[in-house]
Amino acid sequence: MKFKLKNAQPFESEGIRGLSYNTKEEFSSASAAYIEVNGRKEKTRNTISDKIFYVVEGSGNFMINGETVPVKASDVIIVPKMTPYYYWGTMTLFLVDTPAFDPTAEEKLEGIKEGIKKIKVKLVSD
Repeated sequence: MKFKLKNAQPFESEGIRGLSYNTKEEFSSASAAYIEVNGRKEKTRNTISDKIFYVVEGSGNFMINGETVPVKASDVIIVPKMTPYYYWGTMTLFLVDTPAFDPTAEEKLEGIKEGIKKIKVKLVSD
């Protein structure tokens, strides 16, 4: 199978823009995307797909499951399904989702606090 740049579908959100080469309807086993990062991608996790990022150029950081991972051109980052992640910097990425990206499986986690602990509060009255 061959997917051409001229047929790729553009996408954009704050800090990132890119081109999606194929959909799960075109090939359900994997999908590919070209991503330009100039800022920060929101924190998400995917419930069905592993993600393989190749850093084409530039540099930045990935936060994967609470750990900061610096990246530069020619690095590969693998984010397993169900793993919270986000990234930031000025870089170009090539992404492969396996199985193919399904937007209904992408959970936005911005604003969700991880590791919330219960605490006891003692009220003191005057």
